[in-house]
Amino acid sequence: MTPTELCKAAIRLLAARFAACTGGSANDYLRFANLCPDYYFGEDSNRTLADVAACLASLSAQTCTDIALLMQPSCLATGKRPTGAACVYPSQCQSGLCALHRPQCYTCVEVSTVGGPCQGGHCPYGSFCHPTTKVCTDGATIVYATQGQPCDLTATPVVGCAGALLCLNGSRISNVGVCSPAPGAGEPAAANSAGMGCICEAGATCADGGVSGTRTCTLATCGAGPQCDDASYCAPHNGALACVPRPTVGQACDPLSAPCLLPAVCLASTGKCAIPRGLKESCDADSPCADTLACVAGTCVPSPYSDCPPAGSDGGTG
Repeated sequence: MTPTELCKAAIRLLAARFAACTGGSANDYLRFANLCPDYYFGEDSNRTLADVAACLASLSAQTCTDIALLMQPSCLATGKRPTGAACVYPSQCQSGLCALHRPQCYTCVEVSTVGGPCQGGHCPYGSFCHPTTKVCTDGATIVYATQGQPCDLTATPVVGCAGALLCLNGSRISNVGVCSPAPGAGEPAAANSAGMGCICEAGATCADGGVSGTRTCTLATCGAGPQCDDASYCAPHNGALACVPRPTVGQACDPLSAPCLLPAVCLASTGKCAIPRGLKESCDADSPCADTLACVAGTCVPSPYSDCPPAGSDGGTG
């Protein structure tokens, strides 16, 4: 695969695991595909094509426990830039964490070491912030229980769940519960630890339960047919509901009723699908920049500029 293809493949795997384990939108990750290949292989990244290709299997095998503990895979190399350096992508930072430090200023954020206190809940790749001790703990210490066995993410060592199993207390994801598969059709949907979200097994979706507010998993369909794939969406067609192709670049769209085929986005200014512009590419009101980039004087540049540490002394933004 090319650097762009490999970067996008890794992001798609992360997005799929995130959505399956949390009930969140895969778009929370997929939007970063517009920043490929620089998101993984940009200036001051230590990632190589061979290393990321070898990491794909680990990304697809992330357990829901790993994701609940916010543990990043250790096979993803971190970057060269030190704490406090301006950054655009996490892969540029020694810590693997690039975060908003001041308005319009992203910098490499410090993380602790394994055995040290968690820095804002963040720990080095391959480790996690223990929910009880608040110490960065090696991911190799996690015990993965099987279906029907108890789980306790507050224990030492942490007892999580294998594979796609969720640690459920009733129908809610919890630190203490029983390792269970995602609910299937006809079962109450699982909620996240805050009691929100809606998690069902693959091929099922959530249906509202009327005035009770209870949400139930049901087979995902579009009219009389099966659930639509990622390249289509369910919409009225010839007097019935049917899967119709998502609009592509240059075609008319609507963010809600006619979403674009990713990674294109629907521009409010034109009502058409477009691919957000990448680093150093030209931009304007009808050609916006991708996430973490800003359009300055017609060019996409890192969103931090005048309010950030100087580029020359701390690694800069390239």
